[in-house]
Amino acid sequence: QIIKDLLDFSRSSSGELVETHLHDALQNTLNMLAPQPMMESIHSRLELAASDDVVLANPNRLQQVFLNILLNAVDALAEKERKGEERCLRIRSETSGEHILVSFADNGPGIPEKEIAHIFDPFYTTKEPGRGTGLGLSVSYRIVESLGGTIHAEIESDGGTRITVRIPL
Repeated sequence: QIIKDLLDFSRSSSGELVETHLHDALQNTLNMLAPQPMMESIHSRLELAASDDVVLANPNRLQQVFLNILLNAVDALAEKERKGEERCLRIRSETSGEHILVSFADNGPGIPEKEIAHIFDPFYTTKEPGRGTGLGLSVSYRIVESLGGTIHAEIESDGGTRITVRIPL
């Protein structure tokens, strides 16, 4: 997995860009994760409010972005599961001018403010040794940037984390 992550990171995030329905790419990613045991006790809410979701992207790369963000959220929520607390994940899309925004908000423990600026840096991870390479969000950052978009993280008022992806329509 580490070698695969390194290769993904080192490769150009280009590829054939085609008109892609972002909602379909997101739903396909969620469908892929749904049967996994890690998703069983997560209360998830999907709000596809964007009026337009067609972007110029490589659908596989777009799914890779969503998968990386979702897996990080699931890992963050694991602590809540150990404590027997409710685990929540809210995914929302909305149109903002000529862009579509997709936000992924969890109610996990959050990322310390001093560390949030570094989560998109290569090899930076807040996970225990052996649980992550620190490349998932770096790869996602490069993919979104190659589409002319942005990705950023912020701390939620409940202490969780929100990752927002902004891609041109």
